[in-house]
Amino acid sequence: MAPRLWATFGNMFQVSAALGFVAEAVIAYRVIELSQQGLSTSWVILGAAGVVVSFLLSILFWNLKGMLLSGNFIARVLVGLYMASSIVFSAGFALIPIAVFYAFTGEPDAYATEPHGRPTKPRLTPPVGWHASGHVGPSGATLYTGPNRHGTAGIFDSWTPVQVMDRRDGYAQVVAESGERGWIDLRTLMEPA
Repeated sequence: MAPRLWATFGNMFQVSAALGFVAEAVIAYRVIELSQQGLSTSWVILGAAGVVVSFLLSILFWNLKGMLLSGNFIARVLVGLYMASSIVFSAGFALIPIAVFYAFTGEPDAYATEPHGRPTKPRLTPPVGWHASGHVGPSGATLYTGPNRHGTAGIFDSWTPVQVMDRRDGYAQVVAESGERGWIDLRTLMEPA
């Protein structure tokens, strides 16, 4: 599966972990209240043990995203089986929250998808003799593969320095210092006067 889908599953587990932390705090507070009111010691110990186990699960859920993105086989198999079974047993309704989380999850950075300890390969090589002739405006710019709106290749952040290579039909072919290149709308380009 694509790294973005694993990041989506990781985000879903992080939200459930955050909700778990809140619920554990409330339950722990209630257990303390009941112990002060004279509840049996065995019930207090049972409640405290439940809070501790739930807290440990929440920590695991919070850290699961990193394991999924780095390619941990066991984590991916367990999460994949869990997600597939939740889709099957909910008659497909589990796809709704997955789709919502997927819509708000971006493509993870390259360093997040590489296992720790391995050197990451640069995705792009910086151009020789590059010099900035302008920069992207405050709204950023969508990067296209050609001088039209077909084939999105990426996004340039606001104020990214770029070198203009060509102009055509209201678009400019630009290259950034990182080596990322493509066509942007001329209206998003700011050049010195």
